[in-house]
Amino acid sequence: MHSAHVCQGIEVYRGKPILYDCGEFVDDYAVDPVLRNDWGLLYRLHIQNHRIGEVELLPLQIDNCQVNLATGPDREAILERLQMLSTELGSPVWREGTRLWLAC
Repeated sequence: MHSAHVCQGIEVYRGKPILYDCGEFVDDYAVDPVLRNDWGLLYRLHIQNHRIGEVELLPLQIDNCQVNLATGPDREAILERLQMLSTELGSPVWREGTRLWLAC
């Protein structure tokens, strides 16, 4: 299986989220300083009336093969990147504290 190992934007199509290349939780590759394959997201799907109502995105950072919640400038950069990429796909996300949300 091949992938870019980095999170991409999210698109909502017919009321359902499409998560493009979600990154990964275990990464022992060298960190690419541009693509930032050490950044990731935890996606929490909130179910309402038997369907996905919202997607909650929590920014993560992998360091020494350990996943942690991202903090500081890395967290801000991850949030900004996902806001930009998702908006480009026609699915704007909103920010609430250290998390992003997407309505489906």
